[in-house]
Amino acid sequence: MTNEIVPIQYSYEFAPTLYRASKCQKEIICVMGCYNSGKTTFCCWRIMQEAFKRPVGKCGRARMKALVLRNTEPAITSTTMRTWNNWFPEGKLGKITWDTPITHTMLLCDPSQNKKEIELEVIFLALESNKDIFKVKSLDVTMAWWNEGKECPEKVIIDDVEARCHRYPPISDKPDNISLEDWYPGVKVLIDTNPPPATHWIYTFFEETVVKDPSISAEIFKQPSGLSPEAENLPNIEKNHYQKLAKGKEQWWIDINIHGKYGYSREGKPVYSNYNDSKHVAKNEIFVNKNLLVVIGMDFGHNCAASFTQMDSMGRFNVIDELVSEMAIREFLITMLKPFINSKYFGCKILVVGDPSGWNRERDDGCCGEELTKAHIPNQRAPSNDPVRRQGALNTLLTTMVMGELKFQMNQRCITLREGFNSGYMFKKVMKSGSTEYMEAPDKNRFSHCMESLEYAALYYEEASLNSTRPVITQKKIPKSAWF
Repeated sequence: MTNEIVPIQYSYEFAPTLYRASKCQKEIICVMGCYNSGKTTFCCWRIMQEAFKRPVGKCGRARMKALVLRNTEPAITSTTMRTWNNWFPEGKLGKITWDTPITHTMLLCDPSQNKKEIELEVIFLALESNKDIFKVKSLDVTMAWWNEGKECPEKVIIDDVEARCHRYPPISDKPDNISLEDWYPGVKVLIDTNPPPATHWIYTFFEETVVKDPSISAEIFKQPSGLSPEAENLPNIEKNHYQKLAKGKEQWWIDINIHGKYGYSREGKPVYSNYNDSKHVAKNEIFVNKNLLVVIGMDFGHNCAASFTQMDSMGRFNVIDELVSEMAIREFLITMLKPFINSKYFGCKILVVGDPSGWNRERDDGCCGEELTKAHIPNQRAPSNDPVRRQGALNTLLTTMVMGELKFQMNQRCITLREGFNSGYMFKKVMKSGSTEYMEAPDKNRFSHCMESLEYAALYYEEASLNSTRPVITQKKIPKSAWF
């Protein structure tokens, strides 16, 4: 910490939505809005706001340590750090250590509070997945800020970060006349974001979980559309900024980035343009019928995925569950598939239908068919692994009507499949001779494995009816002796 004390007075005027967010004392706060609406600037100043509110400890100073997070190192250095340094520049306010992690240390003095001295340390880290959480497990901080929350892949990362907050300064520095609540007041985790898809954890947490349980100390603040009369941050951007930005853009892009609505990015061409989330996702939960066959479509490789499907007695194709992993077949069977079957599908008629190449003994991950057989799970090759044929089978299910309703229905919790249908499973754009064209095969990404597993299930139903002569074995609880 530099010994130079810099006099500074906290001063920043927030737009209406951000002003309300600045007064919020919930433990988890999220600010969501369109492009260039002042979200990042607000979060920078909210950290400074919290620093100025800190009580003085036994050491004679108010102390605070803030953790700033983003999904990649380039994003945090080129974007987040740039905004922070614009407002609180190195040289004028403390010193920045540009090693990993980047750390900005300041020693401030508040003239309005009897020259109260404030130690502020801000640590900038990149967390690309929940595997990177080890980077923060040794840190004790006052609060954290995730810049661009929709890039945080899982809510569990936020949970782990929250667990490291309100741990600095240590209790040993708390004066006896200050309560524990006043020693660690207010916000733990601050999040800003452009609108994510409706399958993202931000939506499910703030719009569903928190709504159902108001005792959870969390709140989301949604800014108005950039094209509305109440648009925020207009004095700080060019005139008619959002009108110009909207020109030539597709409606989905405008809805997300200008209107600030939850939605799906469509940077490529969706494989299944016939899919409609509002029509193909069941309003009420679909339960498994244990008297009918459950077909588990599987995609193999080093990212095994499974889709649990069933053709019900009314002829509807129901997608009940999904399993997504970063595991090869043996680990996937042991840690995910077999326990899931035993807990939720015990006593059901089970048949795994997978990529025919999974029965190839020359695969680097072993013969998947043999591994399934060893695990006492009935299995068979899909009729084909031709992508055109698989996609045709699934498209037929998406567009067919049964008794005036769509044949295809899927549970809301199948979030990877939902996002895959909406935008994730796509043909990537390529530029040729100045025109936009698309790849012939879908992009191989985190959605493709689960989507292909569903295609194999669809292909099975295209080939066979409920009265098929295909062998079906009633799945019993897997004995301990059958485990690897």
